[in-house]
Amino acid sequence: MAQCAEPSLPVGDASVNGARTEPPPATFPAPSKGAAAAKLVCRGPNLGDSMDFKTTNLFFSLLALVANGVTVAALIAVVMAWRNGAVADRLRFTLGIGPRVLALAVAATCMFGSLLYQLHFDRIPCVWCWYQRIAMYPLVAILLVGLILRDRLTGWYVIPFVVIGPLMSTYHWLLERGVFPEVGSCDPTAPCAAPPFREFGFITLAYMAWSGFLAIGALMLLDAVIHRGASIPESSDVEPDVAPDPEVLR
Repeated sequence: MAQCAEPSLPVGDASVNGARTEPPPATFPAPSKGAAAAKLVCRGPNLGDSMDFKTTNLFFSLLALVANGVTVAALIAVVMAWRNGAVADRLRFTLGIGPRVLALAVAATCMFGSLLYQLHFDRIPCVWCWYQRIAMYPLVAILLVGLILRDRLTGWYVIPFVVIGPLMSTYHWLLERGVFPEVGSCDPTAPCAAPPFREFGFITLAYMAWSGFLAIGALMLLDAVIHRGASIPESSDVEPDVAPDPEVLR
């Protein structure tokens, strides 16, 4: 893990006759104005210049955009399935448990990505990053257990996380954009308003988390809508509503 080092002081040079020159006064850059400019950032050696780091940023940024597309498509399918039972039946037959599996994949990818940035790239999580992790990590266990047990109530379990999570991610992203001032609870070594990268001009880790939360929520909503009548028995399994035989009643 990278450490934050204080600025080093220059050392005087020895001359030929043994006399040592006095070192010049230590100079420190004047702090710039702004919420994050005056903060000491510690994010690992040459993090911004690493090609591996840039490639990873691009990869996860594209995944965030894909998650945005999945969210829109899932919401459109929800509206269509809600208004038309035949569409819901067709989607249930076609997708099956696919939305739940995809929601688990999104949550697992978000968890893996956050750990990759921290452990491999020495990106120290800020306070709001930790808050979003607290909302994202349990989703992996909840969705996995619900998928194994085929628990139809899994959608209800994830509601608090997919509601609170996007709200925190939105606030964090606006904090990075300078809409809100950075409060004192943020660690100076990991400022909340200074993202380690900004892909395409707007995608940061906060935006990636926001995209993941929304995708999971939309997929679980789609799963609930297309399976809302699955527990109702088929007409062939229901006894016909006929009058009892008088001979049987005697």
